[in-house]
Amino acid sequence: MRLGDRRMSIQDELAQLRQENEFLRRKVELLDRVAKITRRVYKRRISSRVLSGDREASLDAVTSCYLAVDAEFHVTVMNSKMAALLGIESDKDRTGILLRDVDALAWAPGVLATLLHDARSRGSEQSIEVEHDLNGSKAYKKFTASWTKGTGTIVVDDITQIGRAHV
Repeated sequence: MRLGDRRMSIQDELAQLRQENEFLRRKVELLDRVAKITRRVYKRRISSRVLSGDREASLDAVTSCYLAVDAEFHVTVMNSKMAALLGIESDKDRTGILLRDVDALAWAPGVLATLLHDARSRGSEQSIEVEHDLNGSKAYKKFTASWTKGTGTIVVDDITQIGRAHV
């Protein structure tokens, strides 16, 4: 193969790789947009069910831990999964209490209030992944906070199956 032909072949391969790279970059951007839309739709569904009065049934059907607070950080909504995570047994203790009174996970102290304050002050969703011990094994939770129209929400997902945390 002549040097000129080899150079053309390498340039063709480079052009093809650049084209594939651009395609993958656009695909990643699209997937990121879809993920953001999915989160918004999920939050709207939760909010609409809560507003429709079917609060307890709809929130307890959600597989994630869910909590909402008002502008003064009083708990306005909490599903049973979040109550269990926070060690709250009684249904009547779920709402009206200050977040600081229940934000006491030994393995992530103050995480709920911190993320909600950050989400409100930065105007964007905030999240953190936390590793903790669960019956002698490592478990992982992802805490995601957002603040919209005077209401803060926290969703906690068990991501143990993923097997890693970015602490």
